[in-house]
Amino acid sequence: MRAAAAAAAKALRRKRPLPQRLHVGDGGGGSPLYVVQLGRVAPMPMLLLEELLLRRSSENFLVTARGAAQPTIVLGISGKPAKLTKPGFVAQRGVPLLKRFSGGGTVVVDDACFFASWIVDASFAPECKPFPKEIMAYTGGVYGDVLRRSAPNQDFGEVLRENDYVIGEKKFGGNAQSIVSDRWLHHTSFLFEVRERNMELLSIPEKRPVYRADRDHGDFLVSLGDYGITMDAFEDGLVATAAALGGGGVIAGEAAKRKVLDIVAADGGWEAALEATKTRSKFVTAENEPIPSPEWRAAAVEEMRAAVEGRGFGLGLRLG
Repeated sequence: MRAAAAAAAKALRRKRPLPQRLHVGDGGGGSPLYVVQLGRVAPMPMLLLEELLLRRSSENFLVTARGAAQPTIVLGISGKPAKLTKPGFVAQRGVPLLKRFSGGGTVVVDDACFFASWIVDASFAPECKPFPKEIMAYTGGVYGDVLRRSAPNQDFGEVLRENDYVIGEKKFGGNAQSIVSDRWLHHTSFLFEVRERNMELLSIPEKRPVYRADRDHGDFLVSLGDYGITMDAFEDGLVATAAALGGGGVIAGEAAKRKVLDIVAADGGWEAALEATKTRSKFVTAENEPIPSPEWRAAAVEEMRAAVEGRGFGLGLRLG
């Protein structure tokens, strides 16, 4: 695990510093990394796109987005709402429950969250084997570099502790993974404001990191905004770090979105591509029963299409 982190840090050090915002790379010298910046979207459209790119493409992607205004509780694929949330508060506020296709813990996401998803082939980072601990060690080095670029005058120390991204003793990003053969996905929601109203929706999980102990969410979490980091600065740092890592160059902007559209077109369009993907993310009831997809799928697909095709962001999917 330490070898993967050291390799990532070495790869970053041997690159020349890059401009803070990079829109188009040359893609030379290997497989490029396509940086797809979606703008503001709800979590379900983001998850649908991520799983499609994981299972229906062999290209390398970094997908970023900013959360929608409506809070959503996102659980891992095996998460149980009755154990991980406070049903009374959830019902009172009408907050949707969404189970993503990956594992991991439970988070509340809204417009104070920034999402980043690495969806890559193992050849993108040969020093990082496609196993959970190796991926965590590698991405820990990556996000340490992102923070240094985002706030160069601050010393954040090691940002990886157990399976969390932390500053000191507090967590600023929740992550999960999905590994399909030699291809892996690592997605993270980064906090830019800790909102007590959202934290009261969650229970303290039975399974939790040792360093957390019995701290509630308010004492356990910290926002990047508390350190003066804006979403713009973080995204600029992330793109610059990605460019430093990608031996095949970075392709961003409209060219990256065209690559997504080409993949979708090869499958016969959005609906056909999602059907072939057999997407597993779903909305559920408080009793953990799936909500039939006709009630939400069309709106989620349309929001995903609008984000990729540049027709507007953040439609804000609502149930009921």
